[in-house]
Amino acid sequence: MAQANLRSALAERNVQQRVAALGAFGEAARFLDGDSGTEEAISMLADTLSSVRAAACRALAALEDTPSAAALSVRLQDADPVVRKAAADALRTRGPEVAGLVLNVLDSEFEAARDAALDALAPGSMETSERLRHYARAEIERLRTVRSQEASLPAGGR
Repeated sequence: MAQANLRSALAERNVQQRVAALGAFGEAARFLDGDSGTEEAISMLADTLSSVRAAACRALAALEDTPSAAALSVRLQDADPVVRKAAADALRTRGPEVAGLVLNVLDSEFEAARDAALDALAPGSMETSERLRHYARAEIERLRTVRSQEASLPAGGR
């Protein structure tokens, strides 16, 4: 009965009801068996409204499954900064277990996604530390290139 009510609320056209349903799902998620309602909550990550996507990120934070972690890592590249932050916060609460998914986002061309990925990383993982050193070296090289290009501009053209 409760699962049917959740599905019904998530399918609601009213935004406040969808957001409230996601909040209720997030509170109950740690007590639910397996993936009860998880697919519906994951599907809300693709909603057209950023407030619903952010609520879905927060709702999925308590879960420990791979499909929701993968879906959250995609939201690190969301166009809306509120959604990126919610996804980063949700992934950080999951700890080093999702580091691989988060580290993959560091290869994104979207700078805001890379920033969100850095925010999503939980401290303390050797895999994370090594990948961050590699990322920092690449960023330093990029900055050297930019500095070199700037230095080659004529003084009047700056």
